[in-house]
Amino acid sequence: ITDALASIMFTMVFDDILKFAVVYFVVTLGFTFSMSILIDYPVELPADSTRAGFMWHHFCTNFNDMIWTSLAKLDEKWYPKDNFLVSLLDFVFGVFACILLLNFLIAMMARTFQLLTEDTWKTWIFPFAYNVLRYETMLAP
Repeated sequence: ITDALASIMFTMVFDDILKFAVVYFVVTLGFTFSMSILIDYPVELPADSTRAGFMWHHFCTNFNDMIWTSLAKLDEKWYPKDNFLVSLLDFVFGVFACILLLNFLIAMMARTFQLLTEDTWKTWIFPFAYNVLRYETMLAP
């Protein structure tokens, strides 16, 4: 049975958590793009690369803040607080990441556990039957 549970844990880690990481990254990236456009969208496109470097720095900072928001660290952010849409988007992302995405991960892991525990019978019954038959032949006169 321990081999079956190890197999279940391996599948959960390398299948479910990797799928969750991809979905989490895409959702976080989408919210980060939205926040960056709301905060740093230029009126005119600059001719030099200084504005692009500034926007890239704020994008990376915003992405880092989004990761920490999803982990329920709600401290002071670098963006201005007077923008209602930015605050609303940050709140929506916090709720979305903390509740919906974690619920998604739990549901995926529960589904994997259910599917693989149904196969556990097949995993341990054949070696058990083999050992029973082997011991019967060893004990037969």
